[in-house]
Amino acid sequence: MIPSIATSFDPAQAVGQSLQDGPIDLEVIHDFAVNVILRAGALLRKHTLLRASQSRQESQSIASTSALHDTEVKASQVDLVTKVDIALEDFIRQEIQNAFPNHEIVAEESFGKNADVKQSWKRGRGPTWFVDPLDGTLNATHLFPLHCISIGFACSHKHSDYQEPIYDDALVGVIYAPSMGATEKASIAHGCSLSELKQPSNDLESSFVPAQRLPLIAHPLPSNAPSGILFASEWGKDRRRGQNGQGNLSGKMTTMTNMAANDWPKESEGEDARYVHGIRSLGSSTLDLAFVAQGSIDVLWEGGCWEWDVCAGVALLLESGGLLTDSNPPRKSHSPFWHDGNRLPRADLGARRFLAVRGCTDTETEKAVEAQERVAR
Repeated sequence: MIPSIATSFDPAQAVGQSLQDGPIDLEVIHDFAVNVILRAGALLRKHTLLRASQSRQESQSIASTSALHDTEVKASQVDLVTKVDIALEDFIRQEIQNAFPNHEIVAEESFGKNADVKQSWKRGRGPTWFVDPLDGTLNATHLFPLHCISIGFACSHKHSDYQEPIYDDALVGVIYAPSMGATEKASIAHGCSLSELKQPSNDLESSFVPAQRLPLIAHPLPSNAPSGILFASEWGKDRRRGQNGQGNLSGKMTTMTNMAANDWPKESEGEDARYVHGIRSLGSSTLDLAFVAQGSIDVLWEGGCWEWDVCAGVALLLESGGLLTDSNPPRKSHSPFWHDGNRLPRADLGARRFLAVRGCTDTETEKAVEAQERVAR
């Protein structure tokens, strides 16, 4: 069983390497991804500023009546694609293909067009780039700043500590939110850090203040969780209430209510009711994971996101000391995963269901991973 926390990577044990490319160099991949994402971010920022200026001009009154111009509807009216998504993806894909012609690329707008391919997760890939050119598209169309570009790199590899390979291990992740002026990046070669933009300039890399190591906050998790927890989850694109409250939306609302309500029966006399500090829905699963890696959000409970949504964020999370497992509990009440003595398994990159817990420090009575698994359970 692969643990729900970070593991090491030996390039010699990677699956599907091309002899032409030589061993995988995560430092080269990391630096390349940072360079590409900053240039893509400059294009996105330019477009965002242009849209904002146009919306203030009287001559653009027709456009101002709709925040959703230059968009197309995909699966539903809350699942959109813009011309910017496509342009950014084309740019990033071309850069990767030029630099790493033998690597696979799984990008949202091109890969996700084929419904049959999209629904079938291919486990055990070799060197693969997972690209979301604009996560939080709906936010971006409303000029809400919580949107970002996400570039992740994953590869299956063998590990001497485990009998089975570590499939599709998220090894490098870079996330850039140009409207927020923030870049988060992680790799086993570089660690995990946050950089913030001082002032945009032609020399993008020098425009960032010195990077801060993640997590920014790593204090112990609350002993009486869910009390004291800042919890994140998304409404998602499947908005069915369903019959008798059995739809996806109804299930999410029930879970959020259970986490937030302060009038549950107390477990013991004199004990305070346990409920979360707050629930956040940012509109971007990529940024959700980034904020968990940062330590600003304690727990993310998410379902329905794709591998391009999460690869970069998973790399950030694991490298920052976070935990990643399945968002659904074991179906069987006697499952060993319910018991404290057993480690929780890591969720596959293509699982589409994730429970992420931020990194934390040990206490005198509890190791960090024990606290993370206690909160997850």
